[in-house]
Amino acid sequence: MTASSAANFIPDFTASFALAQADSSTFVKALSPNEKLEQAYQQGLSHGQTETRTHYEKELADQEEQINLRLQQAKSEWEAEFADRFVSELTAGLQAVKDDIADGVAMVLRRYIDEQIQSQILDDLTSTLDTILRDETISTLEITGPSHLLDLIKERLLDSVTSIVWNESDVSEVQIKVDNTLLETRIGDWLARAGEVT
Repeated sequence: MTASSAANFIPDFTASFALAQADSSTFVKALSPNEKLEQAYQQGLSHGQTETRTHYEKELADQEEQINLRLQQAKSEWEAEFADRFVSELTAGLQAVKDDIADGVAMVLRRYIDEQIQSQILDDLTSTLDTILRDETISTLEITGPSHLLDLIKERLLDSVTSIVWNESDVSEVQIKVDNTLLETRIGDWLARAGEVT
């Protein structure tokens, strides 16, 4: 028996090792609601910063270009007499532009964070409703809230919608009445807390 013929009887462990590595890499840790909220917040913050930085830099470059053109025209027309006054007005105008851009950045960032918080809360609420709907001892299930939030919840629940009484209201929160128990989302509190951060 030669060495090459003996090699045919030795098992190939490299394929098994590669398969074991591939299987171990597919395990993903499930995130808690707080980790999901933190992850959504960080993604929103990063996305908002990138978007607003790009917007700010473009706006600032455009404004500086326009300001420089106006400065050259004014300098040639009112060389000595009006130069100092024009520079101070120009500086104030540039500061106003910067303030406007900063306000716009804050508004875009706040809107994005609000959407992320609302989506996270609705995901958690839908999960709770799925659990409640599986309980066959529940006699009444009533959901009250603004129509746009009720529509989002209906989309997420799909098959279970028929056993729920839906009530549209002007309140900003979603309330769920299960027999004698009342649950409420508190979206307003979360948005207020996010507003303090931004």
